[in-house]
Amino acid sequence: NVAAQRRLVHDLEGREVEMRDEMTTAKLQSEQAEENAATAEREWLASIKRVKDAKERVKQAQGTLLQCKNQPRLLNWADPLGRTAAWIAADSGSMEVLEVLLEASADIETPGPGQRSCLQRACFHGHLEVVESLLNREIRRQVQATDEQGATAFFAACHEGHVEIAKL
Repeated sequence: NVAAQRRLVHDLEGREVEMRDEMTTAKLQSEQAEENAATAEREWLASIKRVKDAKERVKQAQGTLLQCKNQPRLLNWADPLGRTAAWIAADSGSMEVLEVLLEASADIETPGPGQRSCLQRACFHGHLEVVESLLNREIRRQVQATDEQGATAFFAACHEGHVEIAKL
């Protein structure tokens, strides 16, 4: 009987240790989950701030672009690679910026790097809204224009699998 009681006490002590270990593990996991949630919240708040900052920069840029309306040399300035603001806006799909540039009479006909047009870049990247806007501007010369490799805007859309754009 004494031996059985000792085994029972030993088993109970072992289970108590196991339960303490499980509780410690659960507590650590809970603390880790809380830390992960806090990190995710900080990252989310930071991303909201970045979006707000970007929107503010777009507003400032829009004001600057409209001021350039009477100075086409500034409005259509190209960087050392030959990219104008309109070309970059079409390439990146930034419809808001492109609209401001178009409103300010920016040149959308002059090709950029590789003799690629604004339309070709928008088609290549699948920016449907930008492509529609450019086509509504009756830039038919760009529709048939080829880059240094002989590719048209239609080819760029097809090559990248942008069926909706290719149908335009």
